[in-house]
Amino acid sequence: INLQKKINNLDEYLKNLSLEITCYLNDKKLIKRISQLTNKTNQFNLTTKRYSENDISFFIKEQKFIVIAIGLNDNFGENGIVGLAIIKVENEIAEIDTLLMSCRILGRKIEFKFMDIIIDFLKEKGIKCVFAEYKESSKNKQVKDLYTVFGFKKINNTEVSRKYKLYLDEYNPSKIEFIKVSFQN
Repeated sequence: INLQKKINNLDEYLKNLSLEITCYLNDKKLIKRISQLTNKTNQFNLTTKRYSENDISFFIKEQKFIVIAIGLNDNFGENGIVGLAIIKVENEIAEIDTLLMSCRILGRKIEFKFMDIIIDFLKEKGIKCVFAEYKESSKNKQVKDLYTVFGFKKINNTEVSRKYKLYLDEYNPSKIEFIKVSFQN
């Protein structure tokens, strides 16, 4: 089977799953689950920063931070809260402090739609440029090039960390149509 046919088959399969992301913004009801995610997620966690419930509560209350959690539903049911971005914003610049997703939803292109959501939200806030970092751990090597895949430019590289920068007007959205997105208030 050629590669293009495999890719088309995967997209067909994913379309049939009826994937729907629900976004939660600074949601105090999710503090416990968000803290759990930061402490348990290893493979798809770009910085592996660990945060307590008090830390998460602080980020949600603090004006300089945005906490975006995502839930995922599909034909098989509700997956619960499976993704998280903690973003620090100041003037027209943002920094992704934490970006992670539960390993049980990998392979469904959710990360691309999630980055679209993050970038759209930052654009609405008037952000022009976003910085990000990948910190290597023993378990997260599979995501070491993710920011490059998203279109970020590498600005610094050490053995254990890579820093990235993206001007939001240079971002190319994923154009993934088969994943629906809704927002919870």
